[in-house]
Amino acid sequence: EAILLLVMLLYVLALSQDNALVQNMRKAIYLCSFVVLSGVLIQYTIPTAFNLFMRALLRADCYDQLLRSYTVDGAYAGFSAYTPDAAYFSALIFGFSILNVLDNKTNKSRFRKILPLVLAFLSVFVVILTSKRGLIVAMLVAIVLTVLIGKKSSPKTIIAFGAIVVIGILLIYCIADSNVAVDLFLQRFDVSGGEDITTGRMDMWMEAMDAFKGTNLLIGKGTGATYTIEDAGMHNIYLQIFYDHGIIGFVVYAIFFAYNLRKAITCNDTKSLFIQFVMLIYGVSGNPIYSNSFFITYITYTVFNYQNPYELKAEGELS
Repeated sequence: EAILLLVMLLYVLALSQDNALVQNMRKAIYLCSFVVLSGVLIQYTIPTAFNLFMRALLRADCYDQLLRSYTVDGAYAGFSAYTPDAAYFSALIFGFSILNVLDNKTNKSRFRKILPLVLAFLSVFVVILTSKRGLIVAMLVAIVLTVLIGKKSSPKTIIAFGAIVVIGILLIYCIADSNVAVDLFLQRFDVSGGEDITTGRMDMWMEAMDAFKGTNLLIGKGTGATYTIEDAGMHNIYLQIFYDHGIIGFVVYAIFFAYNLRKAITCNDTKSLFIQFVMLIYGVSGNPIYSNSFFITYITYTVFNYQNPYELKAEGELS
């Protein structure tokens, strides 16, 4: 875990020195997100053929994970083999598509207005197919916060966003009546029967707090200590940071997260803002900063090599 953190630091340093690299990495992540999204749709459409193809393509343990999700949970992971990754990158497509629809900077053709809406709807459907409740909640709350906090959220934009939300809810409701996967996913939010909505996470968190007793609160138990009690991590980045690094480490991470949020707001980088909100909200029930693909994406969209906003304004006036 310490080695991975060092690698991430080196990645930050590399990006901070080369703005072209930042832009290229952002494009690569965006394009790969389409591959991830399409993989889930293909698996949903032709599951038997897709699973056989992936058996020949994937490493044995990855294929076992893909098949377990499909057979046990009724969830689809597509090319990524892991449902959290499939849901996360599909959520990225969702956020960027909605922001693209609400962007009024340029005159767009009807096709360029409709396509992002179609992609946004498909991405919601794909996240439902992955059965990741935490991520769908995170991406929906994140897009609301991004629209409300973004400096370009005019009343017209907010009205348009509200209309998109209403239409989206109606579409999902209609599909749930005829689609088993969607219906089963929505049922997972029903706690009327007394089911544990955290699916065992609460017990995990209480176990961690019991194991933490008697530990130095300032420094915690040490990097990666969480994995001595839970092989898959804590499914809560805030508790895991506190368990491993104590109050000192928690404050350092909090400053890091807050600084990146403030910088995104200052630069009005709504895509960065959306990704940050998704990670921070999903971090309550998942392990986003402890997943390489999640955290690399977060870093790529939080390294800012932009000129001073006043300099940009001056250049625009001169041109």
